[in-house]
Amino acid sequence: LLVVAGLRPAVVGAAALTIVVDRTDDAPAAQACTAAANDCSLRGAVLKANGDPANSYTITFTGDNTYTLNQDNETPDDATIRDLDILVSLTIDGQGPLNTTISAGDAFRAIHIHPSAFVEIKDLLIRDGIEQDERGGAGILNEGSHLAIHNVVIEQNASSLAGGGIANYGAYLSIEDSELFLNSSADDNNGANVSTECGGAIYHEGAGTVVVARTLIDTNSAQWGGGGICQFGGELVVRDSGFYANTATGAAVGDTGGGAIYTQDGTGSTTTVVRSLFEANSSKSGGAIRSNSPSFWITNSTFAGNTAENGGAIGARTGAMTVVNSTFAGNLASATQQTMLAETAQGGSLTVRNSILWTPDDNGSSIDCAGVTDGGGNVQWYGASDTGFSGACPGTAGFPELGLLQDNGGYTWTMAPE
Repeated sequence: LLVVAGLRPAVVGAAALTIVVDRTDDAPAAQACTAAANDCSLRGAVLKANGDPANSYTITFTGDNTYTLNQDNETPDDATIRDLDILVSLTIDGQGPLNTTISAGDAFRAIHIHPSAFVEIKDLLIRDGIEQDERGGAGILNEGSHLAIHNVVIEQNASSLAGGGIANYGAYLSIEDSELFLNSSADDNNGANVSTECGGAIYHEGAGTVVVARTLIDTNSAQWGGGGICQFGGELVVRDSGFYANTATGAAVGDTGGGAIYTQDGTGSTTTVVRSLFEANSSKSGGAIRSNSPSFWITNSTFAGNTAENGGAIGARTGAMTVVNSTFAGNLASATQQTMLAETAQGGSLTVRNSILWTPDDNGSSIDCAGVTDGGGNVQWYGASDTGFSGACPGTAGFPELGLLQDNGGYTWTMAPE
């Protein structure tokens, strides 16, 4: 809760110190960070904070600048080179994503947060990172710290392992009022899709918690699963967020899953999605979502124009998925189960209630739902209003007469009944 509020636990006797980055180069020696001019680089400011754990630092910036990391040698975990190694609790506070940019220059990762810290990053842009070791996370690697991200754009980071934008291991990650754009998880082997190519924007592993709120996750990709988010254990909560044009379609023969979200069981995953929009995402199974979580809840959300070979919108491979008060419109599958499916042979179950399930008939050889349990209160239809018919999805047959996907109030666009 401290992280969500943007606060860090107070250290007894600690001074709250603010230092200002006043030069744009990557000089590790520039860490005096006094009132004098030109004595504080971004790397120098982080090194200064690392060297003074008894106090609490906020690192700020002046002007509209890009801070490109370019220190390099053969020792990636040397804090004076490559990624910014954060070892202590601190805040990095930019001037806004249009004004403050941290770039890794397509050479290495941008930020590496080491265990047991409370870190807040806000009001800036992080871009052009590549994964540099076996942990993934081209933009940010968080290993066991509490990390809060607010009003940050994370874009064009590429990992050959999991987590193009962020790789989070354990602990707590909060992302609010941010955007993750054009991040990717893909190795150089196009002959196989492998499980390490997961989480184009975000990868989470372990027993920690990830909360994503009021955030846009768009045009990210992963070869194997979770073009947007890949969850392997722990708890994932998504609220009031949008997933657009994320892909997990693979470069090789073989199944892939969850263009927007893919969840593995891991250490007993639980997943909750509330008031969120999934539009134009794609994969081979579960165009927007494919789940292996023991518990996956979707409430008050909209799925429109997602595509897959099987399960155009969502698929429950294993575990129990429950959908409530949600709208599914225009999702397509090129093979079977255009709107949703429960892979019952794998142990998956999918219950839907109080939802609208409309499937176009663009692929007349495909049914609309398979293995789905009717929780009551659903309306379903297959095809156009005048030539369509009752499909295989659960619920009362009737064309839903939905309006366009548009701003009807709230954080994401919806399709209001007309």
